Amino acid sequence: MSQYYRDADHLYEIYGYFLDKVLHDEKIGPKMAKAGIIIRFIYTDPDCEVTIDLKNPPAKPGSYGTYYLGPTDLKEDVWSRQSADHSHRFWHGLENPIAAVTRGKVKQGGKITAMLKLLPVVKPTFARFPEILHEMGYADLVVTKGKAAAKPGDARGPAAAWSVKPKAGMIVRDRFYIGGKWVAPHGAKSVAIINPYTEEAIARVAMADSGDVDRAVAEARSAFGPWSATPAAERAAILKRISEALASHQDEIGDTISREMGMPSVWSRMIQVGLPVATFASFAQMLEDHRFESPMGTTQIVKEPIGVCGFVTPWNYPLHQIAGKVAPALAAGCTMVLKPSTLAPLNAFLLVEVLQEAGLPPGVFNLVCGAGSQVGRALCTHADIDMVSITGSTASGIEVARSAADTVKRVTLELGGKSANILLADADCQTAVTKGVYDCFLNSGQTCSALTRMLVPRQMQDAVVDIARQAVASMVVGDPFAPETYIGPLVSGEQRESVRGYIRNGIDQGARLVAGGPEPPEGQERGFFVKPTVFAEVKPQMTIAREEIFGPVLSILPYNTEQEAVAMANDSPYGLSGAVWSADLDRARRVARQLRTGQVFINGAGFDINAPFGGYKQSGNGRERSCYGLEEFLEIKALIGHNS
Repeated sequence: MSQYYRDADHLYEIYGYFLDKVLHDEKIGPKMAKAGIIIRFIYTDPDCEVTIDLKNPPAKPGSYGTYYLGPTDLKEDVWSRQSADHSHRFWHGLENPIAAVTRGKVKQGGKITAMLKLLPVVKPTFARFPEILHEMGYADLVVTKGKAAAKPGDARGPAAAWSVKPKAGMIVRDRFYIGGKWVAPHGAKSVAIINPYTEEAIARVAMADSGDVDRAVAEARSAFGPWSATPAAERAAILKRISEALASHQDEIGDTISREMGMPSVWSRMIQVGLPVATFASFAQMLEDHRFESPMGTTQIVKEPIGVCGFVTPWNYPLHQIAGKVAPALAAGCTMVLKPSTLAPLNAFLLVEVLQEAGLPPGVFNLVCGAGSQVGRALCTHADIDMVSITGSTASGIEVARSAADTVKRVTLELGGKSANILLADADCQTAVTKGVYDCFLNSGQTCSALTRMLVPRQMQDAVVDIARQAVASMVVGDPFAPETYIGPLVSGEQRESVRGYIRNGIDQGARLVAGGPEPPEGQERGFFVKPTVFAEVKPQMTIAREEIFGPVLSILPYNTEQEAVAMANDSPYGLSGAVWSADLDRARRVARQLRTGQVFINGAGFDINAPFGGYKQSGNGRERSCYGLEEFLEIKALIGHNS
């Protein structure tokens, strides 16, 4: 098997979960008294081959399972609460189904055999093993049924067997990038990366713990002195090389992102990689003109890098959001530890290869993967982390701010949004609505700054609905690698069900469904798809008008006056983005200035890589991109009397 599965903890996780399912499956309850089986799990160092043998049922109910575990110093009461930690983890939660336990016996060569009397189960249950593996997230394992040779002296003959091996062609990322090297993780946990179009695993990635975070932070701290003293011109040259290296791998990285989070490839290459290329280049250019020192009378103002930074980034624009933090941090002279999303981390590993190609010194950038509740928290609370920056949900941002408070570190937050797109009465309705619908549904609506509330004059609502319906009808939903596809799958089954729940809620609360709905798109039985959906007659207090849905759902809200439109737009806990359309540019500018939001697009203006990005209210604090994004990573020192 792959080296990644050599640690017993992975096998224990499979065994424990499977037995828990088997022993608690109510479907087999009536049959438990009629038959039993022998289960044998074999863990053999160093190959870690896993076999599950299904013996012919014995004559009477009841059976024993034989478990061969790895070398250990366990005493006789191997399954007691005082036993070794890994054995306790193996059996935690399975004590009730176990009717009796005999003593463990130490075998020659360090193997242990323990005989456990289990509740009787029947053969059909074991047909569910592949299904249960998939449910656990081990969809990257292949289960093959065959025959296992009978043990000497066993009169019951050969057993049915399941051999478990990694799927051919799986990507295995079983190392973290720490101190300029790929190093083995401290723990043994891992996560499968699922392609949202095929619903199949494409990779397995190691999961870090606090020990890995400590190592990464220590390396970043050690590298901070030399990197912060590196002249700005040298840092700019490295940033430029990073941009060029990214561009040379644009198709490969873009397609990887399409596979891990579902954005159509044509857009993924252009946006998910194209924007990071531009971001690194923009900060390289910025360093040529940025002043890190300036006189103020007899005092000299010095702007210095803040130190070691911890970054927590999302899955929806994974590399773009990484670049939005890494590029200014490198430009400022900071070192860093990155924790990407566990739903879409593969692009971060490819970025490491780009950074190596560009000649970034060891320890400046460090990569660990893991759960936000563990790794993210470890970064936020770490005494040697000087700044934390997160892009994620508002709930996640609140937790990050709380966790970082005890060490009083700087925190920047780019969080959720529920942005309003205001069409004034003199707007070009055809252009504004068509662009508004397409922009809202870009990346399947999984964009924090998406314009998900379209505010229209009440007398124009019917015309707006007709145009929106036509726009949706023109969109192709399907394979991310088909050139005509505009809407791919959502990132996960969980996200799909969340979005469908919001659609049902909108219907239940009385909004008028004019396109889409909660049913799966036709012809898309596989994949985490949601129909592009439009509601009209939406009222400001409805859930779909107030909460961030993060899917292809647009709400059309009618208004009576311009003042009411502004009030409705601002009546939100969020303030990330917005838009105004009017044939009168001065009128559009006037309305835009009244919106309490970090960005406002006037008359369909295009994306500006050099504009600062960030939110008001619960959309976060701090800014990314532009000189304002660079300033977030700088501390200000006053050298008083320096200029006397």
